[in-house]
Amino acid sequence: MKKVSKIILLVICISIVLAGGVYATIKIVEKFSGKTDMTPTFTSKISTIDSNKVWVGTFNLVWNDLMNDVIGEKIEFEEGNPPIADELNKQLFTEEQLNSNSYFKIHGGATYELKNEIQNGIKQKFNEDSKIIDRVEWGNPEGYVLYAMLKKEFNYLEKFPTLESKTFGNSEEKVKYFGLEPNTSQEASKNVEILFYNSKEDFAIKLKTKEKEEVYLYRSTGENKSFEENYQEMKEKQLKYTGEKDWNENDVLNIPYIKISDEINYDELCGKRIKGTKWYIRQALQTIDFELNNYGGSVKSEALIELLKMGVSNINREFIFNDDFIVYLKEEDKEKPYFALKVDNTDILIPGDEQ
Repeated sequence: MKKVSKIILLVICISIVLAGGVYATIKIVEKFSGKTDMTPTFTSKISTIDSNKVWVGTFNLVWNDLMNDVIGEKIEFEEGNPPIADELNKQLFTEEQLNSNSYFKIHGGATYELKNEIQNGIKQKFNEDSKIIDRVEWGNPEGYVLYAMLKKEFNYLEKFPTLESKTFGNSEEKVKYFGLEPNTSQEASKNVEILFYNSKEDFAIKLKTKEKEEVYLYRSTGENKSFEENYQEMKEKQLKYTGEKDWNENDVLNIPYIKISDEINYDELCGKRIKGTKWYIRQALQTIDFELNNYGGSVKSEALIELLKMGVSNINREFIFNDDFIVYLKEEDKEKPYFALKVDNTDILIPGDEQ
């Protein structure tokens, strides 16, 4: 789908605030695949390229533990840091923004005992199984694992009616919607708090839930700003708004059903040695399962970092002088060499024995 400037796509901000706020923002396009572009940081910019974007704070939890409990300082790679590592190092999202009932995290040596602790822990707390822990090299004495799961479920005060299927953006394919229209029951209007309405392409609402979770929906492209910047922009518009905030039975609310099931390995963090240590990141995984429907919604996410100690067997370096190279000769206690040779071709090399 090419960018059409006159169409502003829907951006949905889900703020989960039992003990602070987790913000997951999803940009919806017209064709359902359940796939998104995941980002590990709330401060990552939203591209101008059409794609679904999602963030959830689970990976931040394991990165914070890597910094605070394992390395003891900011993570710096010997090859230099990719931008997401620098953002993660800021620790802008921590467990303080979550109720302890909503997450499980643990870390330790890559033993089968730790694997059992993870399996038993998430089963007891969430009645869930892990999609990713079997990918770890369990039993490796040179390995270390950091793991977290976040799970939330929320229900509106009243169920929304399901509406007629409609298109989204400039798609020709219709998608399912729920919400309120003048000819539907208005009972679910108690779910809706209007934050502001500046125009048909610039508005935001908040949906109330029984669990006191807050679901924010902001109509915007969100482009060229981070999720954080868009969230702050939405809140600023709310503060400035002086118009009508009560729901009117002639108002119309259309929200598409959403379902996401995706995972990512952050390759830009992997295979690099952490400066000042023998550790390197073998894999950095995150999953996301998210659903929003006329009853409420749910978020489930896992994150995992697997470290390995870098030894001779891991490095696999090859010192093979089979192309241009230079030879220097120097006395041990002297500063400069007394001989130099640039080897460029086979003219001065001894022919090998023919096999």
